[in-house]
Amino acid sequence: GGVQVQCSGTTNPPPTNAAAETFVMSTASISAQANSVANFAVQRSGGSGAAFGPTTVQFSYSGSGCAITGTYPVAFAAGQMSSPIGTPLAGSGTCAATLVAPPSPGVLGSPSSTVITLPGGGSTPPPGCPAAPQDMLSATFAGLGNPLLQMQRSGQVVQIPLPSMTSSGQVTFGESAGGAYTPQPVTLEVSINKCPGVIDTDYTNRCNIRSTNGNYNSITWLAKTYQGRGGNIDSTTANANGLCWGGDTGSQYYINARWSYSSCAFGAQVCGFAIQYNLGGY
Repeated sequence: GGVQVQCSGTTNPPPTNAAAETFVMSTASISAQANSVANFAVQRSGGSGAAFGPTTVQFSYSGSGCAITGTYPVAFAAGQMSSPIGTPLAGSGTCAATLVAPPSPGVLGSPSSTVITLPGGGSTPPPGCPAAPQDMLSATFAGLGNPLLQMQRSGQVVQIPLPSMTSSGQVTFGESAGGAYTPQPVTLEVSINKCPGVIDTDYTNRCNIRSTNGNYNSITWLAKTYQGRGGNIDSTTANANGLCWGGDTGSQYYINARWSYSSCAFGAQVCGFAIQYNLGGY
C-alpha cells in the first residue's frame, strides 16, 4: 500500500542539509603585525550529503586593534565551504571578529570568534602630555620619499614618529586614487608635537594645519638652528619664518593626523591619504 501526505501552510520546508549546517571561524586566535591585514576564513560544514546552496552570514569587529568596526556580510557560493576574510588592523591591542548567529536552522560552532593580537602597546606619552586616543593608530615611514598609504576611519587619529633629519624636512599629505582612496569632501588636521596622538588646534602655530583641501597639504619643520645671512632661525623664530620647530635635543616629535568625512565610497569606511616626507629647504 501507500501513504499520501497533504501539507498545509505557506512555508516551504528547509533543505534536507540546512538543519545541520554549522558555521565556524577557521582559527580561534592569531598574531599579526600592526597596521597590516590579517587573513582567515569562515567555514561551514554539516549536511546530509546534499550540495550546499548559496548563503550569507554576518560577523562583527570589536577592539582597539581593529582599524574598522561594525557588522559585515560574508557570502558563500553554492558548494563553497570556506569564505575568506581580510581584516585591516590598527597599531596595537587586540581585534575580535565574531560571527553573528545565522537564521535558524543554521547554527554556530566553535570557534565562533577569531581574536587577533598585535604586538606592542603603541607610543607612551612623555610627561605633561594628555592621554592618547584609545583608538589611535600607529604608523611609520618606509624611507625618504616613499609614500605611506594610510587608511583610517573618519575622526580617527594616527601618530607617525617624525623622521630624524640633518637640517629640515617636509611632510606632505597627497590625494590617493588607489590604496587609500582619499574621501571628498574631507577635513584634514595635522599637528607636529611631542605628544603622540594629540591634535593641537592652535593654528597660529606653523606646526598645525586644518584644511578642507583633500588634494595636497604640507608642513616644513626645522630640525636644528639655521644660520642664514638674515639671522638665525631657531626655536624662537621658526614660527615667524613659516616653519615648524622640531629640533629639541633628545626629544621625539610626532606627526599626528586626523581626517573627517561623511562617507567613503569604497566598501568599509576606511579612506585616507598618501603621506611622505622629503628633505626641507634648509
